[in-house]
Amino acid sequence: MTFGRADWGADEIKTLRDMWMAGASASAISRALPGRTRNSVLGFVHRSKDLPKRLTIFLRTPPAVLRAAPGPKPKAEAVPPEELLPADPPICTMDLRDHHCKWPFDVPDGRDFIYCGRELRKDSPYCPGHSRIAFQPKQEYRRRVR
Repeated sequence: MTFGRADWGADEIKTLRDMWMAGASASAISRALPGRTRNSVLGFVHRSKDLPKRLTIFLRTPPAVLRAAPGPKPKAEAVPPEELLPADPPICTMDLRDHHCKWPFDVPDGRDFIYCGRELRKDSPYCPGHSRIAFQPKQEYRRRVR
């Protein structure tokens, strides 16, 4: 069995050329040619000296169909520093209750942890300020870590 242009019939080549010049995809052309695969169509076009190569899909897509790339998402608001400070007085482990923010702070002497102690958000173990730090969208977290 031989491979190459000899395997392509004249009517197949005409169909391929017409569809390719009309902007049809290689998949669409292969569906119109029984027994031909997308790769065989692309191989034929690649080896053909008189068929133009396509650089990208954008060159054959009508401009009305193209959409503008989405702009950058707005960054999350910075948490004001006063929202991150522990309640006054801070809450130690023994005084921690269900309605207190459980964001831990390290005490320099290392004897005990203190906790934020502010009022909780209803859907979080933290106050609103610490919730914004603890629960960030994945993309934003990845951007900051890199």
